[in-house]
Amino acid sequence: MFIIRLSFGHLIAKVMGRLGGLRGLGKIRNWKISKLEKLTNWQIDKLSLSLPNETYYTKKLAERAAHNALRSLQQRHFSIDFYSNDYIGFSTDVAISRRMQALANSDLAHGSTGSRLLSGNLPIFAETERYIADFHHAEAALLYNSGYDANVGFFSCIVGRGDVILYDSYSHASIRDGISLSLANAYKFKHNDLEDLEKLLKKFATDQRTVLIATETVFSMDGDSPDLRRLVTLAKEYGAYVAVDEAHAIGVFGPNGSGLIQALGLENDIFARIVTFRQRGWARTELLW
Repeated sequence: MFIIRLSFGHLIAKVMGRLGGLRGLGKIRNWKISKLEKLTNWQIDKLSLSLPNETYYTKKLAERAAHNALRSLQQRHFSIDFYSNDYIGFSTDVAISRRMQALANSDLAHGSTGSRLLSGNLPIFAETERYIADFHHAEAALLYNSGYDANVGFFSCIVGRGDVILYDSYSHASIRDGISLSLANAYKFKHNDLEDLEKLLKKFATDQRTVLIATETVFSMDGDSPDLRRLVTLAKEYGAYVAVDEAHAIGVFGPNGSGLIQALGLENDIFARIVTFRQRGWARTELLW
């Protein structure tokens, strides 16, 4: 396995070598801006550069461009937002901006300095997690840097070899990625089909293994929800645990936007809740226990 890391500076260095070392600087300086633009847009198939694996990756990039699949980062600014995750507009809220500026001007460290297991467990982290746990009526909370990492981190380690994860077939890719990294056996049930789920519970739920049911309280593509009360009843009947992703329910359902689990009064029946802030314009994710 290898990684190709090709930067703009690396390309320039290769071009300089092609043109004769430092003497190539004068020639580069005289290049037209359009050629530099092509270079930054990966149009290196237009240039005769002696680069490692040139034929392979220039061909692949050209194929992507031909199929309109070559993307680049852009700054997008539209007057009406129908494309971002900032559903409620928190990213431009004036009151929140003022609080953030106040924190930036405080005595807080400007970096974690390391992992939380070593030097980076700052008091504000524990204080924030305690506040979040209290708000969601949970025993504890753990902050992650994103919803993707929270799902991957949780589902990859929470159950072990020989255990079973039963997940909804419409579960988000981050849940599936976390499951694929775990040592557990995983089986999907039909979307929101609790009869199909019960068939799997009858088959796999035993005293010798842990069974975890994974689903979402509100599914992002269709906006539908499972029968959470019945799902919890099934889990109790077969001795299984339930973990839910509340990314699309937080801020919409429940007291003060606390989510669908709290709206239904099920917080004491759910093993873990993954709740994202990013969907509301923030940049952190909490995992509630």
